[in-house]
Order: sequence, then C-alpha cells, then structure tokens
Amino acid sequence: MKGLFINDYMKNNVVYNVYQVEGTAEELLAFRNTESAKSTDPETGKDLWFTRQFNGNTVELAISKNNRVYADNGELRRFADMCGRMGTVGEQMLMKKISELSTKRPVRAIQNVVVNDTADDVLDGL
Repeated sequence: MKGLFINDYMKNNVVYNVYQVEGTAEELLAFRNTESAKSTDPETGKDLWFTRQFNGNTVELAISKNNRVYADNGELRRFADMCGRMGTVGEQMLMKKISELSTKRPVRAIQNVVVNDTADDVLDGL
C-alpha cells in the first residue's frame, strides 16, 4: 500500500500533508478498518491519509499493531545509513535522493473533503 502526495494545508499554524491511498483491494479494506481512515476525496472517492510529516511524493504505508497507518520509511533510512558510510560521494547521493523525494509535483487542491468524523477529530488523531 502506498500514499501519493496530493496536497498540503495549514490549520492553526500546523502544516498537514494529504496523501491519496493506493493499493490492492485487500490493502484498501485493511486501511479502511484503521483508526486513520477518516475521509475520502469527494471527486474520486479514494481514501485519504493525513500526516504532519512530508514523506515525499510517494510513500510506502503500513499498519501498526495499534491499528494506525504510518509512513514506512525503512528503505530511505537504510539508504541514508549506507550513504553516511561513503563520505562525500554518499553525501551527494543522499542529497540527490532527498531532492527527488521533496520536489513537489503539481498538486490538486481538494475541496469539500468528506470526513467520517469531525475535521478536528481527524487532525487530533495525527
């Protein structure tokens, strides 16, 4: 299961990042049964995941033992660890990867998000 970055917004001086959830039918069903499944995109009907952390344009998502969705950045951490042992070349590799991850693609503003609970409940759960 993965999240595709589509938008960010600010509420009470805090930036929230919105990801569209993609995956198999089984993965999407598992997502919908988590505490994190609070809203859908009104235009596409696709599930949305909210986080305070920007995790790149695409991020692997996993479900914790506590039934919460989180960004599984293990691959990036391992890459950073490897680059850290390679001196200047590793630093350049890491900076290139970070640049690739954080380059914003065109985003689509989401309006009128359908929230299963109140919006404040969604944000408080982050």
